[in-house]
Amino acid sequence: MNSPEELEKEKLLRSNNDLKKFAYMVSHDLQGPIRRISSFCEITREELEDNNIDKASEYLTQIEKVCHDASGMIFDILNLCKLGNEDFTRNKISLDKLIHTSLIPFSGQVERNEIEINFKPISEDHIIANFQNIRDVFFNLITNAIKYKKPAVRAKISITTSVSKDSKYIVFEVKDNGEGIEDTSSVFKFLARESSNENGYGIGLATCQKIIHAHMGEIWCESTPNQGSSFFFSLPRAES
Repeated sequence: MNSPEELEKEKLLRSNNDLKKFAYMVSHDLQGPIRRISSFCEITREELEDNNIDKASEYLTQIEKVCHDASGMIFDILNLCKLGNEDFTRNKISLDKLIHTSLIPFSGQVERNEIEINFKPISEDHIIANFQNIRDVFFNLITNAIKYKKPAVRAKISITTSVSKDSKYIVFEVKDNGEGIEDTSSVFKFLARESSNENGYGIGLATCQKIIHAHMGEIWCESTPNQGSSFFFSLPRAES
C-alpha cells in the first residue's frame, strides 16, 4: 500500500498531467472558434460598409453563438481536469432512486415522444458512490445517445443493471439504437469524436471515464456501426 507521501506525489503528478492536457486542448480546439469569429468579423465589416445593417446583425449573432460555444467548451474541460483531484462524498444510493432521478432532465422529450427511454425493474440493490457524479454519467451517456441517433429515427435508450460475478459490483448498461461507433478503442480519450458529427468535443465520455475510475469502477463500450452502442460501467455494490 502506498504511503501518504507517495499518494500525494501521484496526485500532484496526475494534476500536472491534466494541466498539460488542458493547455493542449484549449490551444488546439480554440483555433476553430477563433477562425470562425475572424471570418464573421470580416464579413460583418463588409456588410456595414455597404450599410446592410440587418445582414451585419445576423453575423453578429453568429459571432455571439461561437463565443458562447467556446466558453462552454473551456468550462467543460476545466471541470474534466478537476475531476479526481478533489475529494468527494460517497453515500449508499438506491439504484431505483438514482435512475429515476437521472431521467428527469429528459422527461420533456419523452412526453413529446421525441425519444424513448426504458429500464427494466430495478432491484433493491444499492451502490456506494457520489450521487451527483453518477447522475452526470447518465446525463452524458443519454445525451450522446440522443445526439448521435440515426437520421429520421427516434432515439431508443434502454438501461439495465446486473451484479458482477464476484457480487462486489453493480454493472450498468446504457444501450441505444444510434449510428454506432466503428472504433471504440479511443472513445474515452480527451477530445475523441463519438462519430463523424462535428458537434461536440468528446469531453462527455472522458468525463464519464474519470468519474467511474475515481469510484474504483470500470467503464467500456461495445458497438456495431449502424446498429447502436452499449456503454457499460461498474460501481461498488453496497453491503446488505
